[in-house]
Amino acid sequence: MGGQEVQAALLIRNWRGDPEAEVTFLPNDPVFPNWARALEGIPYLRTVIRLPLYAITAWRAISRVEVVHIFSASYTSFLLTCFPVWSISRWKRKRVVLNYHTARRWRQFATSRIVRFVLNRTQKIVVPSTYLARKFEEIGFNVSIVPNIINDRFQYRARTPLKPRILCTRNLSPDYGVDVVIDVFSIVQAQCPEAELCLIGDGPLRGCLEAKVRSLGISNVQFCGRVANDQMPEWYDRTDIFLNASLLDNAPLSILEAFACGLPVVTTAAGGIPLMAHHEETGLLAPVGDRRTLAECVLRLLRETEFAEKIARQAHEQLAAHRWSVVRLKWLGVYRACAGGA
Repeated sequence: MGGQEVQAALLIRNWRGDPEAEVTFLPNDPVFPNWARALEGIPYLRTVIRLPLYAITAWRAISRVEVVHIFSASYTSFLLTCFPVWSISRWKRKRVVLNYHTARRWRQFATSRIVRFVLNRTQKIVVPSTYLARKFEEIGFNVSIVPNIINDRFQYRARTPLKPRILCTRNLSPDYGVDVVIDVFSIVQAQCPEAELCLIGDGPLRGCLEAKVRSLGISNVQFCGRVANDQMPEWYDRTDIFLNASLLDNAPLSILEAFACGLPVVTTAAGGIPLMAHHEETGLLAPVGDRRTLAECVLRLLRETEFAEKIARQAHEQLAAHRWSVVRLKWLGVYRACAGGA
């Protein structure tokens, strides 16, 4: 699951039973009817069938609401999932909150005429980070910031003693530098033979990454595949250091989860990460792609365990803005402003 899916699930769960809001969730991958099930595995044909199903379901659902909250990612996702619902909302004269979440393919998104057409006619644009807010300001749009929610099932635990059990929870796709994580781990394991690496996530690079592990001759690497967010706390609990080597990023939810659980964080300074993790205060940062510096940061934590516990504690202390009690009020403010105070 990606960050948007996790945030959507947490919003639905937290709004359930709340007297101030009634929320309906519409997935952008509707269940195929029986007659089309055989075609579900054919990529382009699957999209051709899914779009009208999605639009029909959205048409019905939007009739019953006051505000339409649309999660949106990069350019292709925007065109296939955001634009149809936005168009239906406009036709039905509904107010729209566009909740944008990713730094991927930003230039193509920001320079698109159809994107600017939509943004200029959207009541509220919301992003989860200062980094994305600055990106929108650069192209002439004012936005609201509503931080990502941290699942309250993530519990803090001080890592004493700190062990070389390393966790990376990124999808196995090119943007996230998991190949760099494996290289870093090989350097660490050369000095700490007992070191372990858990890779949570899946994606198109899995086969290549498994081959890389074999070619490097390293051991104790576990490919865990996809894990539901509610099962993630136990994986954080059984590891001691969080390692991220993304090449492009916004404000990764996985880093916030590590903060919540007490794992000291080692990460590249990609995208908006330096705005959420401060070097030697709430994490250790290295230049993008710098395997040697990332490895030195991990080894430093293992040597300086009191320092590792200190930055993990300081990172945890900055999470108040991501608790539901705070985020709830921000979303209520957005919805009420969007609905004209209703």
